[in-house]
Amino acid sequence: MSGLYEKQQQGGFTDFKPFTVSGYPGAVFANVSTSDPAHCSLAVGLRDDLTYSVSVSLDSATTPLGDPCALGKKVAGFVVEYLKKAQN
Repeated sequence: MSGLYEKQQQGGFTDFKPFTVSGYPGAVFANVSTSDPAHCSLAVGLRDDLTYSVSVSLDSATTPLGDPCALGKKVAGFVVEYLKKAQN
């Protein structure tokens, strides 16, 4: 996660919103000047040197446009819970 925060401090993202999921730090980020409301990229840090990304793109042509970031955060939460169970 430190790499994402460093890039954000250097102006590398046009959008950067920290959040937590299941106690782990995460951030929604975008590095394009025009953001697509049907797309969301986010990352979750499991350790400072281990981060995974989730990218959600909704098809507004076939389904009503929802909140891709809310869906991405749910998926990120499922991943964290799955990984916790896999460690045991």
